Amino acid sequence: MTIDNMADENKDINPYYILDQYLPYGIESDTEHTIIDAGLKKGATLHRYKNAAGDKCSVIYVGNKEVFWHYRQYEIRMIKEWNDDNDR
Repeated sequence: MTIDNMADENKDINPYYILDQYLPYGIESDTEHTIIDAGLKKGATLHRYKNAAGDKCSVIYVGNKEVFWHYRQYEIRMIKEWNDDNDR
């Protein structure tokens, strides 16, 4: 999936998989996480969810560790920064 397609809120994205609020590997959340195969480096995964206030958020996890978080509107920049940093 291209980054431009990911940023288009009007396009449906097939989730790689979905984790409900009972996340199995130590990630705590009050809402469902949708995992997107975003081609992240270092085995990272991109999670999309809504926070308690209803804001659309994106977070990069490596294993069960949150390493990069932002509001969805900045997701493309976050992905590019993550992949650029891990190319070095």
